[in-house]
Amino acid sequence: MGLPSFIPAWLLVAVGLLLIVIMLVKWSNTINVLSFIRKNFFYFFLMLLLAILVISAINIQRDHDFDYSSLQGWKSLVVVYFSWLGSVVSSITKVIGYAIKQEWIASGNVTT
Repeated sequence: MGLPSFIPAWLLVAVGLLLIVIMLVKWSNTINVLSFIRKNFFYFFLMLLLAILVISAINIQRDHDFDYSSLQGWKSLVVVYFSWLGSVVSSITKVIGYAIKQEWIASGNVTT
């Protein structure tokens, strides 16, 4: 019996890791866990970046059929990946720009 098709495996792994971290914080001395995370923050950040790279490469592979046995296949993977990454960064900057332009403080006649 496998996973349902609507639940991605990476989501289950992420939820499992989150549950493990929550249990560690709940059952142990919180200061020790936070100290461990602070001391190893670089490695956690590096693992997060690697996980994002792998997950996005898997999602790109689903849409495109790359030949990993040739240099041309790897080149086309890199081109598609950086194109995808550029569109993600562009979308994030558009959302941030839209949020910055909003009027967050009410002005004029405000009734409560």
